[in-house]
Amino acid sequence: MKIKYFYFISLAIIAFDLLTKYLTDGIIFAQAIPGLFSIESHHNTGASFSIFAGSTFAQIMFIILAIAFVIGIIVFDCLNKSIPTNGWYIAGTTLMLGGVIGNLYDRIIFGYVRDFISLDFMDFAIFNVADTCLCIGVVCLAIWLIFFTNKSTKEENNGNKNISS
Repeated sequence: MKIKYFYFISLAIIAFDLLTKYLTDGIIFAQAIPGLFSIESHHNTGASFSIFAGSTFAQIMFIILAIAFVIGIIVFDCLNKSIPTNGWYIAGTTLMLGGVIGNLYDRIIFGYVRDFISLDFMDFAIFNVADTCLCIGVVCLAIWLIFFTNKSTKEENNGNKNISS
């Protein structure tokens, strides 16, 4: 099996996420850039925006889903001979893999996810580097799905019509 370069980028994302969580854990409040964002340590036992916070069942489900996602991406990559080489797909899976593993580590080791970035210019949930990577990764995959997969499917269908004619 050939190791894909994006696994190394995902490892760098995981390392950066865990380092920032380690450095900011326990900070009650620190103004980073006035008017833009602050550092505020928060332990999130739920999902995004603390949905299902405090639920042991939900916490177990998040762990199972995260492990299934990681295994799914790796198995897909190993078994699929025609893995998309589109940059949007690679960026999306790389960012999502790093983000999922970063938060999965926290859930398994601590029982919660360590969040610390608080936006001062708007009322928004406190988040972390892994959350940011997950969100950007989802957008990248959505762009790939919307703008690039339909085009290749249409081209394949047109090619099949020409062959059968």
